[in-house]
Amino acid sequence: MSTRDLNILQITDSATDAALVAHALSAAGYDVKAQIVPNAEQLRAALDEKAWQLVIAHNQPEPLSPDKVLALLHLAAPDLPCIVVSNQLGLEAVELLKMGACDFVLHNDPAKLIAAVASALHVPEQRAAQRRAEAALRESEKKFSRAFHISPDSININRLEDGVYIDINEGFSKILGYTREEVLGRSSLPGGLGIWVNKSDRERMVAGLKTAGEVVGLEAPFRAKDGRTFIGLLSAKVLNINGEECALSFTRDITGRKQAEDGRLATIRLLRICNQAAELKDLAQELTRFLKELSDCEAVGIRLRDGPDYPYYETSGLSNDFVKAENHLCCFRPDGEPICDPTGKPVLACMCGTVLQGRTEPNQSFFTQRGSFWTNSTTALLAGTAITDPPKGTRNRCHSEGYESVALIPLRSRHGTVGLLQLNDRQKNRFSAEKIEQFEALADYVTVAVEKLLSEQALRSSEEHLREVLETTEAGYFFIDPAGRFQKVNSAWLQLHGYDRADEVIGKHFSLTQTETDLKGAMEIVETILGGAHVATAEFSRKRKDGSIGYHTFSTHLVKEGPKVVGIEGFLIDTTVLRTSREQYSMLFEQMLDGFALHEIIFDPMGNPVDYRFIAVNPAYEQMTGLKAKNLIGHTVREVLPTIEERWIKTFGDVERTGQPKRFDDYTHELDKHFDVLAFRPQAGQFACVVRDITTRKQLELQLLHSQKMDAIGQLAGGVAHDFNNILAAIMMHLNLLQCTPGLGADIKDSLKELEDEAKRAASLTRQLLVFSRRQVMQIATTDLNDLLTNLLKMLRRLIGEHIKLVFTSEALPLWIDADAGMIDQVVMNLCVNARDAMPQGGRLTIETSLMTLSATETLGDVENRSGTFVCLSVNDTGSGMDEATLKRIFEPFFTTKEPGKGTGLASPPSTASSSNTRAGSTCRASSDKARPSGFSCPPAWNQNLRPATNRPPRSKAAPKASSWSKTITVSETWSS
Repeated sequence: MSTRDLNILQITDSATDAALVAHALSAAGYDVKAQIVPNAEQLRAALDEKAWQLVIAHNQPEPLSPDKVLALLHLAAPDLPCIVVSNQLGLEAVELLKMGACDFVLHNDPAKLIAAVASALHVPEQRAAQRRAEAALRESEKKFSRAFHISPDSININRLEDGVYIDINEGFSKILGYTREEVLGRSSLPGGLGIWVNKSDRERMVAGLKTAGEVVGLEAPFRAKDGRTFIGLLSAKVLNINGEECALSFTRDITGRKQAEDGRLATIRLLRICNQAAELKDLAQELTRFLKELSDCEAVGIRLRDGPDYPYYETSGLSNDFVKAENHLCCFRPDGEPICDPTGKPVLACMCGTVLQGRTEPNQSFFTQRGSFWTNSTTALLAGTAITDPPKGTRNRCHSEGYESVALIPLRSRHGTVGLLQLNDRQKNRFSAEKIEQFEALADYVTVAVEKLLSEQALRSSEEHLREVLETTEAGYFFIDPAGRFQKVNSAWLQLHGYDRADEVIGKHFSLTQTETDLKGAMEIVETILGGAHVATAEFSRKRKDGSIGYHTFSTHLVKEGPKVVGIEGFLIDTTVLRTSREQYSMLFEQMLDGFALHEIIFDPMGNPVDYRFIAVNPAYEQMTGLKAKNLIGHTVREVLPTIEERWIKTFGDVERTGQPKRFDDYTHELDKHFDVLAFRPQAGQFACVVRDITTRKQLELQLLHSQKMDAIGQLAGGVAHDFNNILAAIMMHLNLLQCTPGLGADIKDSLKELEDEAKRAASLTRQLLVFSRRQVMQIATTDLNDLLTNLLKMLRRLIGEHIKLVFTSEALPLWIDADAGMIDQVVMNLCVNARDAMPQGGRLTIETSLMTLSATETLGDVENRSGTFVCLSVNDTGSGMDEATLKRIFEPFFTTKEPGKGTGLASPPSTASSSNTRAGSTCRASSDKARPSGFSCPPAWNQNLRPATNRPPRSKAAPKASSWSKTITVSETWSS
């Protein structure tokens, strides 16, 4: 066994005890070098002289007891180990061990001594290590104390049982807002500070400490002194202080980090919701659930723009009454138009409208820089206790419903405001500025999603509408690829071409529907369009499935996807019927009896019509007006008819300006005709006229008017004639009585005879008046015209005067006619009187009777064509004659060229002749010229049944032809042989 050096000091007064110890150590293999020290002075000296490895203190009371040795060693050599050797083991052993003795060994136990020595030799190292550890601990405690107090995290020591605070650091005060004096001695549990929001979170911490002695990374919400809540990350360890279990807790405020993390997770979740939503309704429903969960609010609403208003699109948690009352923000007038402010913007009510229209004021605490509104207490807001200037225009419905926490986040993009997010809760303090910022950030994603879905919805609606239009329109739609193959056609296209299904043409070349006539042109059009050029709309033919031909107009355009040409699409409008109608219209235009003219109206700068230009006229218009189309088309009416009356231009201008058609009849002096005109506006700047010549009708109307006048006068004349006839009867009776008086002289008898003849003529006149008034039937009798005229000549010579030569030429044969003798007398007398007035300087008056024979092809001019033998009575004079205007009117009743007071005052002689002859079945004709004499001829039919016995056939005589100087009155009667 190897020896080890061992330098020891033995504190004893007994050499024997010292020797026993040395012997035992030597036996154990130690090379012992020992020094016996009996007292304290020597002990101090020995400690100063040499470094010793071990001190063995024998248990002796004096002069140096073990406790004194340990005290000296503690001062002089604290690391030097000391073993106490004693004869007995007592209570002092424990005290000595407490004072620093390494071990306590009995003298009679050498083995224990050897073991104690071996152990004691390591004490210096252990004590050095312990000192280093203690120094480190002290340094650590110093650092802990410094960290405890300056750490930004909350550090606190609580009794585990009741949560009473033993100590806190400054971080605790900063995070929770309590001072050290407010915390120490109070509990963290409800009834104390109550910093735990959820009691269950502390229970979880206590259970972890009792089970594992520590808790790491516990997240829990805590409530600060001001009521604010924050998320803390807590770690705790069990401490035993003065025999009590305590918890040393470290809590870090991770609200910001948590919000950032929650915001990131919320953003990811929101993006997932936005990307997965196929319809706006789906997005709104998912969004309301997401916002309720994220905000922990009991009510969420989403408003979206609808015209000038922003009604609720989706809500969750808001009552039906609330939604119904607050649904509309826009104010409307009774006519349905929105009420606008002076800038023209619709007025939106309530705080929602303020936020939506951006009328927020960032300097107010309840508005954010981005234009959102939020409050944690509507009561304080409205009362003005929390905010000095509450917002104006609020309807206060949220507050009346008990909502204290309200947030309004606008959904805005560069295109404008699309909607609003509304968050309501009846609890106060549900929001923070950071939370509102998070909602504003999320609102940007919501806005993008809403606009995207609105655009897609509008696009789908547009595409659906386009499909509906394509399927319901009567225009045929087609799409061909660059190779000319059909890719799409609509139902109208199929119907136009006679196909039942699209698959009959899809994939086939468009030449399938082209006629041979237009195929080459169609190919050229397709090549032109594919080349990027424009092709004007035109009419084309098409070939139907059954081979029949139709017509259509087309419009096409090139379809590209980026720079790539993908095909041609276009529309066809069926013009088959229109083409037929156009042809029929052209035929109607050319063949209609009414005149038609299309014009362009011309206005001056003031908008007054000043002229119009001819665009088209039909042949009937040319024939009716006598104006040729080549001289009208392109010319104005003032160029064609310079003297056109202004009223025509004004009338047509009114038709074009108002669009109201007009129908009227009027006389145009330029054409000397009456026209019935229907004027209408076919399009702006134009008017059209349908014209009918009503000159003849107007003349007939005038004749009817004259006829009605004649009926009225006839009734008057009949009444006068009837009464005058009674007077003449009395006159004639007295004349007859006078003639029977005896002794009358010849002169008196002749005078009475003349008076009787004049009375008879007056009676004949009244009879004519009665016939004129249709109150007496004409007395038709067979009479020789020559005899009637011969008897009348004496009176006629006295009537016309000596300055006029009267010549009577008659047919040799009796001219038997069926007529009223009185009427014949009246006709001839009136004609002769009229001829006399036309020859005031004298002249020649010729009365002639003759026979004429007319074949079926011969005519009497204006009278009805008849064939046979006729008696002609002609009256001609050499007077001044008549102009053409007078000649046209001579047969009008009461027309006269005589001055007032002259003439019969009843009717012109030709009128009387015409009236009388017509009733007798005769005709009358007149002709004249201002430079030649006037003449009348009246050819009645010859009554051949009364032909005399000589039976000489009548000579053939052509009907007298009207000349510029002759006037003819024809009276027709049948002559019986």
